[in-house]
Amino acid sequence: MTIGEIVKLYREEHGLSQRQFAERCGDITNGYISMLEQGKNPSTGKPIVPSIDKVASLARAMGMTLHQLVDMADDSPVTTGAAEKLRQLGDQLTAPSRSPEWRVLSEGLGNLEKKNKA
Repeated sequence: MTIGEIVKLYREEHGLSQRQFAERCGDITNGYISMLEQGKNPSTGKPIVPSIDKVASLARAMGMTLHQLVDMADDSPVTTGAAEKLRQLGDQLTAPSRSPEWRVLSEGLGNLEKKNKA
């Protein structure tokens, strides 16, 4: 399943409209949810590649960790938005045994850097 398919399934199982789900996410619009579920931008026809921040918001709205959502998705492309974020996350994207550290994402990536320096 793609991230968009997971979101759509979750919404349907919980009786949520795209707008209601977007409101749960906080920083995502219902238009973006629609494009994500369709897998492409209708204006350009290009695939939607969500940022790691967007995927984290989606995961929180569905009551799961970022790691759980990424793990469920079948190789869905995700962009970090910046090389620095990828450096901060390190190998956590592929290390299931370190999943408790994903909780830090809900507090912001800045706190992750502080934790890694400590």
